[in-house]
Amino acid sequence: MKYTASVSSSLTKLIAVSAGLLALLLTGCHSNIYEDLSDCPQGIVFSFDIRYPGVRAYDDGVKEIRLFAFDEQGRLITEIKDSPAKFSKDYYLTTDLYRPGEKLTFVTWAGANLSQYDFAGFTPGTSLTEMTVALAHQGAELGAEASPLFVGITTEPLIQQERVGTVMDSVHISMEQLTNRVYFSINGLDPERQYTIHIGAANSRYAGTGKLLPEEPFTYLPAAEICEEGTLEADFDILKLDPSLAYPVEVIDKETGEVVYSLDLIDLIARGHRLHPEAPELLIERNHNYEIVINLR
Repeated sequence: MKYTASVSSSLTKLIAVSAGLLALLLTGCHSNIYEDLSDCPQGIVFSFDIRYPGVRAYDDGVKEIRLFAFDEQGRLITEIKDSPAKFSKDYYLTTDLYRPGEKLTFVTWAGANLSQYDFAGFTPGTSLTEMTVALAHQGAELGAEASPLFVGITTEPLIQQERVGTVMDSVHISMEQLTNRVYFSINGLDPERQYTIHIGAANSRYAGTGKLLPEEPFTYLPAAEICEEGTLEADFDILKLDPSLAYPVEVIDKETGEVVYSLDLIDLIARGHRLHPEAPELLIERNHNYEIVINLR
């Protein structure tokens, strides 16, 4: 009798477990039987990285992310913002963006302080080709204090499928850096005088995709500088250098306004690179930090 009772008890438990599983299958987010699946998550999970020469990496300079979704006609549908606690390979941006049957393209702008940049025209319904990202000018001068800026665009459109239950697509976006840091140390100046340094440029705007937009020439003023005992040191955080453009650099006597030394930044970087025959090919568009030392005597 005890043996028979044991079998009956086990059978009862098995039936109960089976019934529970069946109930989950009938009421869960993957059920095809019931139509009310409104509580099931549907959307897109985004992951990111940054392309550097030969590697994919992450950067502490990414504190804010602005993700823009565009339809098949290239018009803005919506924007999603986030502030990652830590930008790493474990960071994912989960959204409820779900538009089955549509072809979606995504553009991501990221950086340390995106409020520093003007995202002109980034409003729903606007075409991507009409959008620009720019640093604000102070007339013909611009303080060289551009915080790190990154952009990425999906290479293929996403077509979300009409499905019931949980629908979470995955999209990966690789970004590139659109800013440069340039440090100057200029030695051999007159120790009795004070000097400053300026960089001329003709680009402080990008298209919505990150393409450079030429404009009227302006002057970058140093973010920080110090001139002591005949040595001038200066930092510039500027938008990405374009090797097809001229970047005239001038060292100026603060009292007289006289230009005591001038050079082209792109040419100077190239000449300095040629002094190191073991160095790999110089690709200015792929390098981001430059330290330039000039000895005038």
